[in-house]
Amino acid sequence: MKRKIVILSPILPEVNPANAGEKLVFNLADSLTELKNSVFIIAEDANSNVNKESSFDSIIVERRKSRRSKLVDSLDSILSPFSSWAPRVSFLMDVLSCPIALQKIKEADIVDLQWASMALLAPGFRLFNPKAKFVGTLHDVNSQRLGRRAMAEENVIKSFIWKLQSYSSKILEKHMFRFLDEVVVLSSKDKSLLSAQRKFPNKVAVVTPPIYDEFFGKIQTLNRTKKPTFLFMGSMYRWENENALRWLVDEVMPQVWSAHPEVSLRLVGPAPEKLVESLDSRVTYMGVVDQIADAYQGIWASLVPLKLGAGVKFKTVDALLAGVPVISTYAGIEGIVDTRWAAQIAESPSAYARSIIQVIESIDMYATKAQTNVPQISKIYGVEAYRERVRKVYGS
Repeated sequence: MKRKIVILSPILPEVNPANAGEKLVFNLADSLTELKNSVFIIAEDANSNVNKESSFDSIIVERRKSRRSKLVDSLDSILSPFSSWAPRVSFLMDVLSCPIALQKIKEADIVDLQWASMALLAPGFRLFNPKAKFVGTLHDVNSQRLGRRAMAEENVIKSFIWKLQSYSSKILEKHMFRFLDEVVVLSSKDKSLLSAQRKFPNKVAVVTPPIYDEFFGKIQTLNRTKKPTFLFMGSMYRWENENALRWLVDEVMPQVWSAHPEVSLRLVGPAPEKLVESLDSRVTYMGVVDQIADAYQGIWASLVPLKLGAGVKFKTVDALLAGVPVISTYAGIEGIVDTRWAAQIAESPSAYARSIIQVIESIDMYATKAQTNVPQISKIYGVEAYRERVRKVYGS
């Protein structure tokens, strides 16, 4: 049966998504369309959506400050520093002021709200279509992400503020469950976190994200560089990625370079100019690449040294499916179905450095293991498996 599905998202997904979150929204809309559903995306009027062209029926809801009450504007200003986990009240008011968007919600069989900040708006949108199925898709568990940030903060006052945010997000997560028919998470780990804290464990469904790129599993045909080259990929505008890079370059790599001075580190993804200029000369900055295969060209292994953040890391899944060795921390590998797929997992700077050195000195063994794992990984993270999981939540 063809269903009318409306996706509410801060990001309007393009054909070539710029980041993991946008990729996830694109994959969902694409799969729902392939399953013969009618998909309409409602996105907010944000800088990230300027000049975007989506292949899906969509609308960017115009900001209408002149129509908002002073109370809403004040609330929006208060919540703006917490936009990653607090409800986007201003977006709700903008949608209610947009006849096209509001009509789409009224006609929908299913309303999907991307990220917790959108899912928290379910009570408001439900008023206009109480019969629809409301699904909240959580890209990570904010209470865990914010709690880790608090633990990493050395300043006592800042740590307290992060702890307060973590506690507040837990309260909001509990409230959110009351108004959603189903909550989608990306891993069994996230399901366990939510189920343990809430009274609604049966509402949580795991929909493991897919990887579409055709080169995965064929990366072994791209010859390794003569000198060991390691990859770290991610947006350095995200504090968990910048934190990981600083830890890697300042505390780990000096130990590696002491044993193997020929080693180089390749950094891929958007980054502030000042950060790039401050890096060691043995760190090569590629910036944003047109094709993800370019980032993997010739590398010996992919590094995922994350200490903060939460949720499944697409950079980890990408590398595993590429068939290259992955050296990760526990935060970097969490949410992955089988942690044994990683070449090495280490937490301390010295242990992480030893892991890199071990991979350098036994590269053929680790490369063979990584390539051997690809068929099994692709069955779980492949497109068909993903669409079957989507079918179970959204129907077909």
